[in-house]
Amino acid sequence: MNIAYQTDSLRDYYSNNRNTWDQFYPSERWVFERVLGSANAGQHVLDIGCATGGLAHALSERYPIKKYTGVDINPGVIEFAKHDESHQGKGRSFFCGDVCDPQISSFLREENLEAGAYSDVISLGCADFNIEPMKIISSCWEQVRPGGNFILSLRMTSGAGVNSIEQSYQYISFSSDGANEDEEKANYAVFNFQEAMSIFTSLSPTPSALLGYGYWGAPSIAARTPYEQILFSVFSLRKPAVGESVASMQTELHFPIDLYSHREKQ
Repeated sequence: MNIAYQTDSLRDYYSNNRNTWDQFYPSERWVFERVLGSANAGQHVLDIGCATGGLAHALSERYPIKKYTGVDINPGVIEFAKHDESHQGKGRSFFCGDVCDPQISSFLREENLEAGAYSDVISLGCADFNIEPMKIISSCWEQVRPGGNFILSLRMTSGAGVNSIEQSYQYISFSSDGANEDEEKANYAVFNFQEAMSIFTSLSPTPSALLGYGYWGAPSIAARTPYEQILFSVFSLRKPAVGESVASMQTELHFPIDLYSHREKQ
């Protein structure tokens, strides 16, 4: 199971940040604009790693989100979201738990009365901040309805990846110098680009389309990681519609050209 982070720093930060469209990263906004503008998107958004639900506010500035469900492993952020008056009366609900927990997965399916009923599953800054990123990705994919979308963020590199909290981690600290080492540690997973592509193609059913956008940047100042530069990326994977035969996966990737080389970015 993943780490159930207990720190109040997550509540304190996200209750005041990442609540508006402009506060989201260019990579996130770029993918949202390409995906959520379609007629079938935004009917019911499932946000895994939702924190205090700021994404619901941000997306609603641009898109007619009919229903929103937020899930987070940190109890403090969920309690805040449940009692936040700005969420009331807008078809939003919040639950605390690990999406990899079979009970949580079953509960989410029951919430929709059918498996995979969410039109859009979104997971930003979640999969690569915990110890079972592949399970998180797979569990999110299970919740996407046929013809729906899965939007997620990942850190990538052209060299060797790492998924070990002993070797690469981040303090859950939002101080200006990132130096609050009394805070809990989060895993700071970084995927080799080809490894990430293999994870996507191994999903069942295989995505019918893959869209990606990203750019190089320095790790967080609160991170302790061997990488000097990381490709911060956001992807959208589309699940085949009922009866759709997938002979090939339509792929559109907008990444720096040197990602495709074998040169180490560490």
